Amino acid sequence: MVEEKIIIALDTTEKSKIDEIIKTFRDKNLIFKVGLQLFNNMGPEIIKRIKDSGNRVFLDLKLFDIPNTMIEAAKEMALNGVDLFTVHLLNGRNSLKGLREGLESFCNEKDLKIPEIVGVTVLTSFSSEDFHITFGGFSISKMVEELIVMANQAGIKTLVSSPKEIKLIKGIFPYVKLITPGIRPRDYIKKDDQKRVLTPKEAILLGADYLVIGRPIIKSDNMLKAYENIVKEIKE
Repeated sequence: MVEEKIIIALDTTEKSKIDEIIKTFRDKNLIFKVGLQLFNNMGPEIIKRIKDSGNRVFLDLKLFDIPNTMIEAAKEMALNGVDLFTVHLLNGRNSLKGLREGLESFCNEKDLKIPEIVGVTVLTSFSSEDFHITFGGFSISKMVEELIVMANQAGIKTLVSSPKEIKLIKGIFPYVKLITPGIRPRDYIKKDDQKRVLTPKEAILLGADYLVIGRPIIKSDNMLKAYENIVKEIKE
């Protein structure tokens, strides 16, 4: 179903707004993305509130640390009921494999649902020029290719990437699940910090499995209608 492809990003820390969002989408079995700002503001409470509302949690903290620290953090996520969480693929193959195996072992021992590890390739805020300068001549596409091959070797089957890299990734690993931020509905013209964007329809046609959409929904005067319009736009 198209409805299941949309991940709503909770890009706010306003308690009243969070209340409104959760009430609007209660019991719809959607995925809500919780980022650094919101998690630092509310902590595990926001995870519990989302789970209690009949929805799922995508915790986007982009883990990038020594293996033991990441494994212990992932265990806490599993205990709190997190469904998916992000980790930077730049951690390297051995670290990623250790994280996956350590988390699976812990969850099996505790009879917990194993959270899905989502590998982050290149942040969507990078322009091609900025990336070239930062990484000494490496292109975004080349870096993405190197990272996804390593992720596959580590057993990471779900990735985050800019919509501009969907075709590249699906061409190499057609069965990988791809979460795609940087999605803007065709009538959403407000400028923001996303540099490499596509419309929801374009991203789905290219092969994206999930679309992360925040501001176009939660900053709308009618959030449910904005969400439904995006679903309609994809189906057209």
